[in-house]
Amino acid sequence: MALEQASDNIREQAARAERAYDDGDLQACFDALIQALTLAEREGTPRGISTGLVLDLTLELFTSSDLDAGRELFERWWSLAAQSGAPSELTDPQDRTLLRQVRELVALPPSFSPDVAAVIAGALLHDDLSQALDRVVLFAQLRPDIGSAARTQLCQSAPELLAIFASALAGRTDDGLESRSPPMKLIYCALVMAILILGQGARSLCGGTDETSYVR
Repeated sequence: MALEQASDNIREQAARAERAYDDGDLQACFDALIQALTLAEREGTPRGISTGLVLDLTLELFTSSDLDAGRELFERWWSLAAQSGAPSELTDPQDRTLLRQVRELVALPPSFSPDVAAVIAGALLHDDLSQALDRVVLFAQLRPDIGSAARTQLCQSAPELLAIFASALAGRTDDGLESRSPPMKLIYCALVMAILILGQGARSLCGGTDETSYVR
C-alpha cells in the first residue's frame, strides 16, 4: 500500500510538472519534478516521470543560463534512469541521440562558457542548428579565447556536440569561410555582382574558378 501511495504521489507531481511546463512556468515545473524525483529515489525508479519533459526542462534551464538547476535535475533523474534501465525504453533514434547530447552538455565542466552552453541548449531544444551555428561563429570571432577553450572542452568529453559545433567554435562556417554578418554578406555579394556585370577582374577575384560559385 505504501509503495502504491508513493507511486501515486510521483504521478501526481509529474502531472503537475507537465501542466506547469505547458503553462510556461518553468520554476513550478522544476519544483514539481524535483519533488517527484525525491519520491522516486525512495522507490529506485523514475517510473511515471516523463523522460522528454526532463530533457526539455534541462535544456530550457541551460538556455536561460540556470546551469546549476539544469545539472541537478538531469543528474538526479539520470542516476535513477541508468539504474532502472529507463533509457532503453527510448525507441526513437532521435530521442536516443538527444539524450546522449544532453548528457554530454550536462557533463561539461563548470568552467565551460555559459554563453556557449546556452546557445547549444537552445539549438537542441528547438532543433534549429543553422541560427545557433551562426551565433557560435560570431561569438567565437568576438572572443576567440573562449571559443578555443570551449572547443577543447568538447574535444575532451563531448564527441557528438564537438562534431556539430567544432567549426563554429573555431570561428568558421561549415564551408571553411569566416562568417559574415548579413549586411556585410549582402555588400560582398553586391560587389561581386558588380564586378561580374562590368567584367572587371572577376576571374582574378574568384581565383580562376566559376565566378558564380562565390555568390551566396
